[in-house]
Amino acid sequence: MLIFLASKLEAQPYVTWDDIKVNSNALDLNEEGYIKSQRVIVVDQNGNGDSVTVQGAIDTVPINNSDRIKIFIRPAIYREKVFIPASKPFISLIGDENHPGRAIITWNSKACDKDQYGNELGTINTATVAVESDYFCSSGITIENTVFAFPWEYNKQAVALRLAGDKAMLYKVRVLGSQDTLYDELGSHYFFKCYIEGTVDFICGNATSLYLGCDLHSIAQDNMGITGAIAAHQRDSPDVDSGFSFVKCKVTGSGSVLLGRAWGEYSRIIYSKCYFDGIITPEGWYDWDQSSRQQEKVNIPASKPFISLVGDHNQTARTIISGHDKASDTDQYGSILGTCRSATLTVESDYFCATGITIENTIIPDAKGVGMQAVALRLTGDRSVLYRVRILGSQDTLLDDAGSHYFYQCYIQGSVDFICGNARSLYKNCTLHSIAKGYGAIAAQHRDTASQDTGFSFVNCKISGSGKIFLGRAWGEYSRIIYSKCDIDGIIDPKGWTDWNQPSRRQHAVFGEYQCRGKGANRAGRVAWSKTLNDSEAQQFSDVEFIGGQQWLRL
Repeated sequence: MLIFLASKLEAQPYVTWDDIKVNSNALDLNEEGYIKSQRVIVVDQNGNGDSVTVQGAIDTVPINNSDRIKIFIRPAIYREKVFIPASKPFISLIGDENHPGRAIITWNSKACDKDQYGNELGTINTATVAVESDYFCSSGITIENTVFAFPWEYNKQAVALRLAGDKAMLYKVRVLGSQDTLYDELGSHYFFKCYIEGTVDFICGNATSLYLGCDLHSIAQDNMGITGAIAAHQRDSPDVDSGFSFVKCKVTGSGSVLLGRAWGEYSRIIYSKCYFDGIITPEGWYDWDQSSRQQEKVNIPASKPFISLVGDHNQTARTIISGHDKASDTDQYGSILGTCRSATLTVESDYFCATGITIENTIIPDAKGVGMQAVALRLTGDRSVLYRVRILGSQDTLLDDAGSHYFYQCYIQGSVDFICGNARSLYKNCTLHSIAKGYGAIAAQHRDTASQDTGFSFVNCKISGSGKIFLGRAWGEYSRIIYSKCDIDGIIDPKGWTDWNQPSRRQHAVFGEYQCRGKGANRAGRVAWSKTLNDSEAQQFSDVEFIGGQQWLRL
């Protein structure tokens, strides 16, 4: 273990370039004089240093340290959480500034995770690296939190780096995450030529920080409306001298993101001489007003056709009709709701249309529970069109019950049978996103006889998410589900399809795939009774003719 030489001089109350520099050649040659005089602690995962972990190196720094201590981190992936307390100032974490992606400190905590005592972590305690000390410096390393969050998901804040000390400098550091990537909480900080990545509020806090020549990269998904935000500043009083200033930075990436959100009443965010890619929303900024979330159940009876529910396409994720019923719940008379009556929005009328809104059921099923079906949207009317609508839930999210329907550029999320029913529906250019933690299924179609002209056809859709899921389950004896030219992530069980534990359904179910791509599209392990469609077989399911759209669609 390294023993520090006594020093007659304390660290100066400022930061210099020397504070983030080490002579790696001297370290490689193990020159003891250099190492001790420069107060360098070497972290080497292979045991060829003073510590095999970053936290282990920090633990060797004396309390109330008054010397600049340089911790040199050799290339490796260090899976650990690191904490630098206020009692340990003047610490530098240093890697190779020319290759900051080689020394990586990584973790994957999110706000809703629980600690050893069963308490939720909250945002602050998710940080991969948390720094509460002053005069912290870092260069040439990567700090990441691997949790991914969509903008509408709750308690998925996942901090990579939290800075709560004063007078910190970061140079050529990569900070990677999704929501709340860099919690720039308190103090004055200088970020120079850093790379910061995320989706929602990925630079947030109430610090006074200058970001000079940095890359701010959005990984928000291209979906509907606003899908992310770069900065969220929390200044709550005009007397607080805090704010984020971005100078000569480059803003790139994906999604449709805001420059900033007013987390505090006096939030202050400035962009000067920056380059903006085409991902910034036209309005640019947001006042942190609460989402327009309507907590209610909505029913449109058959007697009221030709109704359209219309939201702002740029605010789809914030215009929300939300419910929280499940099949096993009871009504005011003590009767069990059942699946149909669990729906947040029920549409029994014809010619229904919707766009620019979110419909959700917030029930999260217990894996061992019964009666956990929780419908967000139930459609039983005929000739409906949904365009850029988000439908969120878990089990039986979309009960596509009866009628002919057209879903275009919609986002549908769930875990088990999250598109189910006996409608005749075309899903075109939609995103089907699984949130399953184990096994699940996308579609369960209920066609019971050969004479029923029903089925689900998915064309040019994107399948993503988590779990190990099936493309479809044979809810009915003649169940019909087709995937054509879809991009299928590697979450699909190789078998692809299941017969609902009814072997007789294998004879009549029509489960087909046509020219799909992606890791989950490999049909080598598919059940023998599913089918690879040829051109002529796929054609009948590939366009609006499948739903008789030539008679009622004028799009």
